[in-house]
Amino acid sequence: MTRHSRINPPLPIDQASGAVTLDYGSARLGRRLRAVYQALRNRIAAHKLYDMTDEQLADIGLTRADLRHSFVANDQFDPTIELAWKARTNARQMRRL
Repeated sequence: MTRHSRINPPLPIDQASGAVTLDYGSARLGRRLRAVYQALRNRIAAHKLYDMTDEQLADIGLTRADLRHSFVANDQFDPTIELAWKARTNARQMRRL
């Protein structure tokens, strides 16, 4: 049997399932870190849209102005949210024509 110090106490373990439980603050921090990581990955992926031609962008319902606006004027870190909304809006407008 090992001893644990006060600095590094053992993690609380659910006896029934054997799962390690975290307190609310740790879980919340983990969710935030995952959200920031996902937003960063989405931002990097969205930058690849700049390599597309205008015709390819039009096929997915976007313009160069949409790209610039989502990266520059966007108050969110993840531009893909606004880009998806803009593509859906443009597609609806095209169906009406």
